[in-house]
Amino acid sequence: MLYHIVMPNTAEYPTEEIQSLIPTTENDLANQLFSSVEKSTQSEPTEISIQKEREYQLQYESLAMKAQDAVFAIEGGDRSSTNIGSVLRAWNYASTREKYLINYPTEDTYLWEEFWSDNKTRCLYYLENIFNIQSANSPVSEEVANLLRDETFPDRTLLSRYIADRLEFAHYRMTSAIPLSGESNTLYLRAQQQYESSKAALMPLLEVGIGAAVRENPSETLTGLLNTLRSIGERKAAFDFLLKEETTEEELLRYAVGCMNSFGVLPTVEYISTNLEGRPGLSRLYKTIEGEEDITQIMSTLSQVYKSVEFQSYVLNHGELTQREATLIEDLVGDTAKRDGKPTSAVRVFDVGAGTGRHAVRLKNAGYDVFALEYEPHHAKIIKDQSPDLEVVSADWHAMPLQKGISAENPPEVFYCLGRTILHNNTPEKMLRFFDDLQRVTSNTAQGVIDIPKISESDSGIVTNPYDKEITRFADHLSDLGVENIKSRNIFDGPDEKHKYNRMALTDTQFRSYAKLLGFKVSHVEGSPINEEGLFDNSYYFLEKDPDFDISQLTAQELRGSLRELGLFDPGVDYNTYVEAWGLPLGLAILYAGEGAIGIQEARRLYQNGELGKVQLTIIGNDLHFGVVRNGKV
Repeated sequence: MLYHIVMPNTAEYPTEEIQSLIPTTENDLANQLFSSVEKSTQSEPTEISIQKEREYQLQYESLAMKAQDAVFAIEGGDRSSTNIGSVLRAWNYASTREKYLINYPTEDTYLWEEFWSDNKTRCLYYLENIFNIQSANSPVSEEVANLLRDETFPDRTLLSRYIADRLEFAHYRMTSAIPLSGESNTLYLRAQQQYESSKAALMPLLEVGIGAAVRENPSETLTGLLNTLRSIGERKAAFDFLLKEETTEEELLRYAVGCMNSFGVLPTVEYISTNLEGRPGLSRLYKTIEGEEDITQIMSTLSQVYKSVEFQSYVLNHGELTQREATLIEDLVGDTAKRDGKPTSAVRVFDVGAGTGRHAVRLKNAGYDVFALEYEPHHAKIIKDQSPDLEVVSADWHAMPLQKGISAENPPEVFYCLGRTILHNNTPEKMLRFFDDLQRVTSNTAQGVIDIPKISESDSGIVTNPYDKEITRFADHLSDLGVENIKSRNIFDGPDEKHKYNRMALTDTQFRSYAKLLGFKVSHVEGSPINEEGLFDNSYYFLEKDPDFDISQLTAQELRGSLRELGLFDPGVDYNTYVEAWGLPLGLAILYAGEGAIGIQEARRLYQNGELGKVQLTIIGNDLHFGVVRNGKV
């Protein structure tokens, strides 16, 4: 079964037509064709007429004749760059046309797909005979590497694309062979072995191609190569290029921007920050990306921040604020006790991200049944030192060590996450996982409170508080570096000027969207200024669990529109992330939402029966193409 949708990875749906794919000169024939498709940002390209396709065929026939002559010459021993380039240009033209028609189908598509597929396959056969790359150390591999390094070789960008295409195809064969039952089989194991063999032979050559591409400015080739690595899940291989010592600082920044545009800002920054030892160039790169050259100490992890600062005495967490917030929690406990007809001491209260226990210890001392979850072990120890009887566990809030609320003996009935701690979910995917796990572990009738700073809704540049100021500064700085527009509102801040780390703020609309998508209702919001000078306004969101929630109740437009506004179509998202509240991976919900597909409920049944495999992502220009493995096909 072949099924996919196209999601334009842009803020709006552009209306301009794709530029003509017919080159004006023979020299730019293949390159213009590729870049024209790659730059497309519309979801429904213009219809392809029969006449236009015939023009494409005429252009291709000229390339194909030269490629055939070049193959004969190569077989006779003339492995000149001119002959090799002729074959690459023919392959690139046919391959690009086939990919375009597959990903932007029209009613006439079927008439031409087979033609381009056959010609692409023929060109691949030629290239396989020319470049029979079996290992990274073979003579032909050295020949390819030399061509990729040769600045006078006019078709080295096409050679890089060919290497990437071979690697992508090997990955496709492997993922298509994944047994849907979850059990290994001979076909899959063989395909997996073939992929690993191809990767060992081709990845070093792809690195050479990346090295050549990163020296171009601007480099559409680099974008294409990085997007290929993203599509096949080789993010680490892409990031490891940042460690190459022979790369200049200008090239390193250019490559880091490419990674941020393909793999996300925060994943790229976090990789850099955890590989700084002995690499002063990376330290300077980190400061450049954050836009703060005067950083004296780089916090490689959030834990490093917490270990460097005494949060018990953090000025914003003063006693009056803690008392005011404790009262909010006590009111929720009282409402729950009254509703269920039991004493307040019998209501299970869950502190999510407890810090040093400023709320949990106070509530425990007041006789409430409190359970605290805190990521930092030394913070958990501080809590236990203050209140030995308080139940506290050190764990990740994306994988809370609790049973499902519907099956647990005593699930949390009241929850809270205060101190703007939720902002530590510094990517849209992490925020989604936080709300999902909170939904999973709480009771069906749970209610709670979460706070975030109040920020502006729009990107108008209006600055009303320090959070808006930092969101604007960081976004403008990334844009100046060349990072493409993203929906997430990241900031680089901390408890003081020395200890800073990246976090993510949310608008009111974004917070409500996360709540709605994961089965919570916002009952009301209360605002309160932080500190006597009113440094910024804090918003306290009171949530109620929706026991009847089902993601299938949302239309495709509602679901995909919300995900777009939350930044879940930005780079860096793993679309195979399983969402417990939906019973599906994120990408399958995107694929099967709405009337045009089989529907989320049926997709959930198929997935649970092992009939749907992994979500596949293909990136063409600014468009994301989603597919799914089913019955051995994508």
